[in-house]
Amino acid sequence: MKAVPWRDGATELRRLLIDADQDPGLIQDPERAWAVFRDFLAIPLDGLFDRWDGDEDADTLVVVYGGGPVRLVRRFTVAAVEWTGGEPGEDVEPDEEQEDLDLADTVQIELEMIFESDPGEADEGFWTAEHSAGFLPEDLDEAAALVAGLGLGTPIRSAVTLTTA
Repeated sequence: MKAVPWRDGATELRRLLIDADQDPGLIQDPERAWAVFRDFLAIPLDGLFDRWDGDEDADTLVVVYGGGPVRLVRRFTVAAVEWTGGEPGEDVEPDEEQEDLDLADTVQIELEMIFESDPGEADEGFWTAEHSAGFLPEDLDEAAALVAGLGLGTPIRSAVTLTTA
């Protein structure tokens, strides 16, 4: 499958949702939205994961639910780097005062769905890929069962976002 630059990840997710007849701002079918998100997880994102030789938790699926919106998140946590103009730069070399700091940067692409009902107590599930887009089928099946088990109905609002921190 052709890789997409990480900065275009949210745009690609929006495009996939639209192709599946789902408005990214008002999802009507959470099961179809999950299927689209699962397809999105199969698309390698260039420019983050392979850059740091596996020294970080990269390309992680996170399903967050309860106590607020349901969020399907594709998260990359990468070794601390300097960011210039929104692009990751060189690895940060800690000085003597920073030696004990566990620094990292996070990039995440998120599909958030807000429902009238709430699935209860806040929780989340995590699954990490071996490489960009390398999620195990059994992990995706487990995440799909979690999402389907929430049974929340139709969202009243949704959004696709790209954040860096």
